[in-house]
Amino acid sequence: MLIKCPGCSKSNDLNLSTQVNCGHCKEPLTGHTYGKIKKSVGAVVVAFGVGVIGTKELVDHKGYMDRYSITNEYAIIDMCLSSSQRPLDSYKYAGKRDDCICALGAVQKTFKVKDFNENTDKYLAAFESAARQCKHTRTSLSY
Repeated sequence: MLIKCPGCSKSNDLNLSTQVNCGHCKEPLTGHTYGKIKKSVGAVVVAFGVGVIGTKELVDHKGYMDRYSITNEYAIIDMCLSSSQRPLDSYKYAGKRDDCICALGAVQKTFKVKDFNENTDKYLAAFESAARQCKHTRTSLSY
């Protein structure tokens, strides 16, 4: 019979010459492992609860599950970068790219995918405003 030691939690193989039976139902107790299962079950329940709550918080985090598709994000950034329709110096291009990415992040917080598809005009106006704000913030920090 395997019995788990309560002191060190190691299994011990004991050979009992007589058969040990349950005091209630008289079934034999040999061939089973015995130990403290209350702590193990409690730890599993706590870990499961923390996992469920953590996952729910992550899913509910603003913008986590309601992100534009890669195609849409690329198209928005590309539209923003090519809006001037004239060649840009590399440093101006890098600044404009940063402004476009900043604007996309700012607008994505208030305009979800549904709003992007249904209210395109409002979205574009908000994007343009956010891009101007991002440019202003970037240029004011560089001086």
